[in-house]
Amino acid sequence: MLTTTPVVPGRRTLAIYTESEVDRMWLLHSLRYRRRELTAVTQGEQARAMRRKDFSRYKIPWPTDAVRRDFARRAAALHDLAYASAKERHVMEELVVHELEKEGLARLTSASGMPS
Repeated sequence: MLTTTPVVPGRRTLAIYTESEVDRMWLLHSLRYRRRELTAVTQGEQARAMRRKDFSRYKIPWPTDAVRRDFARRAAALHDLAYASAKERHVMEELVVHELEKEGLARLTSASGMPS
């Protein structure tokens, strides 16, 4: 997961650090792309647990710097669009909730005979 805020991993959480944004974008893509393979070696009630040893054996393909840079450039643009879309959706939801609350208050006020 990419996040815009710093995260402190909890107990029994594997945090992976990369030196560059380019490597981080590639790693995220590679892990997401192979999530079914990774899920196959998970354990626990919800199949979300994986031993560090099992993860360390997992081979992540690592293309040339040029390929990773090109991928990161394209992926970053898509991530920016997704983030902007999520932000816009949140603003629209807040607007709808605000308008519904305002409408509900107006109805309550008119039903009780109190001036609005």
